[in-house]
Amino acid sequence: MRSESWRVGFAEADITPENNEAFLSGFGRPRLATGKLAPLVTQALVLEDANERRAVLVTADVTGFDRTTVDAVRYRLERDFAIEPAAVMLAASHTHFGPGVQLQNQWFCGMASPWYMARFEQMICDTVGRAVRDLSRAKLRYTAADTAIGCNRRVHDATGHVKTGMAPNLDGCYDRHTPVWLAQRRGPKSDIVVVGHACHPTSVGVLDKWSPDYPGAMRRALTRKRGVHGMFVMGAGGAAKVCHVDRQTGETVFTADPRHSAAAGRKLAQAALVQLDEGELTELPPTLSCAVASGR
Repeated sequence: MRSESWRVGFAEADITPENNEAFLSGFGRPRLATGKLAPLVTQALVLEDANERRAVLVTADVTGFDRTTVDAVRYRLERDFAIEPAAVMLAASHTHFGPGVQLQNQWFCGMASPWYMARFEQMICDTVGRAVRDLSRAKLRYTAADTAIGCNRRVHDATGHVKTGMAPNLDGCYDRHTPVWLAQRRGPKSDIVVVGHACHPTSVGVLDKWSPDYPGAMRRALTRKRGVHGMFVMGAGGAAKVCHVDRQTGETVFTADPRHSAAAGRKLAQAALVQLDEGELTELPPTLSCAVASGR
């Protein structure tokens, strides 16, 4: 046993595709991006416990991870950095304005480019490598906020059946539980704040541009307000969409423009910071325990 503290490392890389390198993901017609609203990123948070056992959280601004990518990344991280497969967690922000990287998807939700996928895999592994080299002593604390940036997107008819199409349902189920992790590092290195929330990142509108959607705005707000590295983990938000109140009509509408999308990200960042400042934080002991759950 080396010490009684965590070691934590962080790294980030721009994964925005080059022109015509990949199709946009999300549902609709096949489309190529004509620019970007903000860069897409992959981030790596490496944890090393008191017994020198490692785990890594990898986040990326993509709709989801293909099984081939997951298996390849886990194999390489075990080979190169002694991080066992069960200790590798890949979390997609689920933005619908990232590159298609899932081979099982069809043309209407973002065809995958094998050339970009190969580069994507390499960028992830390189980023984890830099995070490993960035390891330094730290404390890990956990808390959870109670907040919402959206609402349920399904409505029911008089018989209780779900209607075709979507509309704001303020009385529907919405998971407000918002986990917040804080990695406080010693010395000059920036702290890391990890925020989880369950709401679809489909809020910038119908655009042919790369965008991390509200998770990107949340990360930028955390950095601007506190100088920390912000990370986002998507929760189980399949039936939730970002919404806001239309000032002209007073009605709740689904958000579909960059300005209101960014406001939702800032709101989420502020809720996390208030919870860190005023909530009760639990310090996590430096012991890792990881397992792979399978539905097979």
